[in-house]
Amino acid sequence: VLPHLPDPAIAIKYMAEALKPGGRLVIWATVREGNDGLHYFDLLTSGLKQRGSYRSKYLLAFNLALATRPLQKLANRVPPITRFLPYGQYFQQIGKLPLARVTQNFYDAINAPRRNLFTEGEVVGWMRDAGLEVGVTIGADQKSRTWVGTSRGG
Repeated sequence: VLPHLPDPAIAIKYMAEALKPGGRLVIWATVREGNDGLHYFDLLTSGLKQRGSYRSKYLLAFNLALATRPLQKLANRVPPITRFLPYGQYFQQIGKLPLARVTQNFYDAINAPRRNLFTEGEVVGWMRDAGLEVGVTIGADQKSRTWVGTSRGG
């Protein structure tokens, strides 16, 4: 949810305030680092997000799902290749899904009114500003992070 909020720092602050002493706030998100493709996808589809009809968004989503289907199937059938493909692990996972579900994934990405790609440091800063001790784990895909903030409270 945080990537779709206008001010995620405030949301983190409120969530941290609700924690009991020693309580944990866990956040997982796709990060800006290593995600230029997703960033440019959002830039290219921003006009469509605001003004496009359901039909135009669906047609784009279907065509993206169809155009990437060979990569999805290749990544699914030959797992070692995921290391060499941009978004290889993502393609591997969606390659297991029916085309209709993959189309829905692309549609959801096109239709989201906003998506902020944070840097790892931004989220660490927001959590520290909220009074949390922070640990970060880098996802296997190098494109996501899990932040665990622990309340110092007392």
